[in-house]
Amino acid sequence: MEYCDGGDLFNLLTEKPSMPIMESACLFKQLMLGLQHLHELGIAHRDIKPENLILTRGGTLKIADFGVADVVQTCFEKEAHVCHKWCGSEPFWSPELWCLKNTDDGYNGQALDIWSAAITYFCIRFQQLPFEVAFYTGKPASDPPSGAKSGSPAAVAAAASDGGDRDYGLYVDQRNRLQEINTCDLWDSFGKEAKSLTAEEKECLAGMLDPNPETRWTAHQVLECDWMKSIELCTDGELSNGWRHYHTTA
Repeated sequence: MEYCDGGDLFNLLTEKPSMPIMESACLFKQLMLGLQHLHELGIAHRDIKPENLILTRGGTLKIADFGVADVVQTCFEKEAHVCHKWCGSEPFWSPELWCLKNTDDGYNGQALDIWSAAITYFCIRFQQLPFEVAFYTGKPASDPPSGAKSGSPAAVAAAASDGGDRDYGLYVDQRNRLQEINTCDLWDSFGKEAKSLTAEEKECLAGMLDPNPETRWTAHQVLECDWMKSIELCTDGELSNGWRHYHTTA
C-alpha cells in the first residue's frame, strides 16, 4: 500500500490551526473528488472525519479506513440499495441516522458521506463542529419511540436530557422559515472568521447540510457549484504559478 507520511488531517489541524482559506478549500475539494470517485464506484464510506483523511508529504489528501464502508451498488445492480446498522462517529452523523430504531432500518450511506464531509469542512476552516449532534427534540428525556431497540440512535436521542443540540434545532427551524438560507445564524456562529464565508460557499454548505437526505446535494452537485469550480487544486503541494500549499505535517 502507498505510504502517506504527511500525517492525518486531524493532526494537521492541531499543528496548523490557522491555514489560509484557499489551502483549506483545496483540501476540501480533494476530499469531494475522492468521495465522488467512491460514490461512482457504488461505495459509501460511512465514517468521513479528519482522523480518516491522510496526507502525502506534499499534501495530497487520501481517504482511508474503510472498515465500515458499504458497497451500495455493484456493477450488476441497476439501483443502489440502502445501508443498515449505524456506525462511524456521532458528531459526523447526519440527522436521519438519529431516527434509526433498529438494524433493519435503512438509510442512504452516500448521503451520510456528504453530510459528514460538510462537518469536516467546518473542522478544517474553523476548528469547530457546527453541531454537537444533528437532532433536537425540544423536550426533556422521554421513552423511546415504539419499536426502538435499547441503544439505537432513536432511543439515545429520546433519552437526551437536554433534547439534543439547540443550535441544530435553530438551524432546521430557520431553514424552514427563512427564504434565504444564507441568513441562518449558523453562518455567523464562528466569530470574525465566519464573515469571510462567501455566498457561494454558504450555498454549497447549505446544500450539503440539507436535513433531508433525498434533497441533499450529491458529490457531483458539490463539485459543479461555483465555489468548487473557483478553487485551485495543488499537485502534491505545487501550484500552477510556482507557489506551494503547505497543508501537511511532514
